[in-house]
Amino acid sequence: AEAIIDRCLSEGIACAIETNLAYDFVTVESILRKLSLIIFDLKIADCTEHKRWTGIENHRILQNVKRLDSLGIALICRTPLIPGATCSVENLKAIQKVLENLKNLNYWELLNFNPLGNSKYEALQLSNPFLNEKPLSETCLEKIRSELAPTQMEIRIS
Repeated sequence: AEAIIDRCLSEGIACAIETNLAYDFVTVESILRKLSLIIFDLKIADCTEHKRWTGIENHRILQNVKRLDSLGIALICRTPLIPGATCSVENLKAIQKVLENLKNLNYWELLNFNPLGNSKYEALQLSNPFLNEKPLSETCLEKIRSELAPTQMEIRIS
């Protein structure tokens, strides 16, 4: 990966990644320092709930958020709004607290629930706990936005 990034940079092509931050930071730090943008997911702030929904604890992820910010590279955080899992006001306010002191955060993007993941569950022969869920209504999205206000950080909802 680093060779590809180096080649792109030598050609004047800016490089970015999208990541879940669940890696050993030291292993990839030299690559990260070469990027002009890092887009990362932060789904759940609470360690127990994060493990319940994703299968892994989030201690490393939360540490890596701070480490990323120290690199001085532009950051975008994305949080999928999954009914019953990630979109509670309590969870979003906890994530907001993690993000509010980042110096290099361009914005926080809240991604409305996308019901198209069912094929992944079927391929893995798993039951889909979100099978009957729908994207959140505009009213619900605006309620979430108002619950997170006021804040200095830019919050986008898509």
